Amino acid sequence: MLNYKKVLHNNPFYRLGRIFLTDFWFNQIFFRKVVVKGRENIPRNKPVLIAPVHRNAMIDDMAVLTTRNDNPVFLARADIFKKKLLAKMFIFFRMVPVFRIRDGKESLANNEMTFDVGAHVLETDNVLIIFPEAAHTDRNQMLPVKKGAIRIAFLAAERMNFERDIYLIPTGLYYDNIYHYRHKALVIYGKPINILDYKDLYLENKQKAMLKVRQDLTRALTDLSINISSNEYYDQINESREIFDSYVAKQMGRDLRYFDQKFEVDKKIVQVLENALKKDPERFDRFAKRIDEYVGRLKQNKLKDYLFERPFSWPGLIASSILAVVFLPLYLLLWLNFAIPVCMPEILVKKFNETIFYASVRYGASLVFTLLWAIIWGIVLGVIVKWWVGVLFFLSQPLLLVVWLEYTKLIKKIRGNLRFRFNKKKYTGLQVFREELISEFAQFYVK
Repeated sequence: MLNYKKVLHNNPFYRLGRIFLTDFWFNQIFFRKVVVKGRENIPRNKPVLIAPVHRNAMIDDMAVLTTRNDNPVFLARADIFKKKLLAKMFIFFRMVPVFRIRDGKESLANNEMTFDVGAHVLETDNVLIIFPEAAHTDRNQMLPVKKGAIRIAFLAAERMNFERDIYLIPTGLYYDNIYHYRHKALVIYGKPINILDYKDLYLENKQKAMLKVRQDLTRALTDLSINISSNEYYDQINESREIFDSYVAKQMGRDLRYFDQKFEVDKKIVQVLENALKKDPERFDRFAKRIDEYVGRLKQNKLKDYLFERPFSWPGLIASSILAVVFLPLYLLLWLNFAIPVCMPEILVKKFNETIFYASVRYGASLVFTLLWAIIWGIVLGVIVKWWVGVLFFLSQPLLLVVWLEYTKLIKKIRGNLRFRFNKKKYTGLQVFREELISEFAQFYVK
């Protein structure tokens, strides 16, 4: 029987591994930027249970971990602990299994051990992280909050005779792209929920207390995330976040260059459209069909919505195009260098049916294959040329990977801009259609 309380053991190798995996590879290489809001909401030197929404498989774990200076313990799905060697590795990374009904009804009894370890983590003033939805989705849509995190918090409170504060921290996660490299992430720590505030209700009726905390946590997580409640019109509302963001940003006085303000704008767009749906379903249905038509025409013409509104100058486009051509030989060399480290993750991605795992696979596989590639060729160059050449090659790979990924994105943008600008008359009708959509949306908008 594995001793899961070992997750609290101090291990210097864990700290080094974490710095490399999160602070370096996740925060600097895989993502372009990770924005954090609400750090001041997390009490220091207190039992804290962080409860994030679950949008992006392992990426969610990394997003929370990279924004913290402590060494939190994670509760993770039990099926990844099936092999003993892997289980030991996950314990090393301070992870404990939590069992779900899909793991087998008989396995649910093992959660007593999980709850015991979780309560022990809180008793010892450590930080516990558990995803309260107990499942993940790549849709901007909240799943029902389960009782697991709440049960652990109350168990720890009971053990401490309700004499100490125990804080539940609702946490929102927001991404501009949950599939690919070099995008942005936002982590928002909400106002703490103090379990002691529910002491009297808990002593009177445990189930009522847990239900009340679950309601309060659900409300807080909904406020901290993009939550599209409509299933029927999910796609249309989700697509609208890109079509109407500039209009709403102007109305709200927000700057879309700041990712946390983009989040506020997206929430407003969802709120406006869901209110419109409730107020006049028939009118909204007609509007949604026009959104579908617009998005379909964009895809048919291989265009991005931002091309119709982003500030543009021919001198800037010409200058960036010239630079792209000048550095094309370097790009081709980098392509040859990273063909295997970046193509291998794409092969692995195709083995997954659920798109929610794509970013996690790309993150983990790109790290492993880039590291192996750097080591192998570093040794080869060190032996054939000089040792310092091998060391330089090894150390340069992460930076060159970023350069290559950014250059690839730049070329795609230039190509899209050139195709759009040289054929702008062709898209006049689409431009007019878009302006009509914005005018119709403006009629829904209420400050």
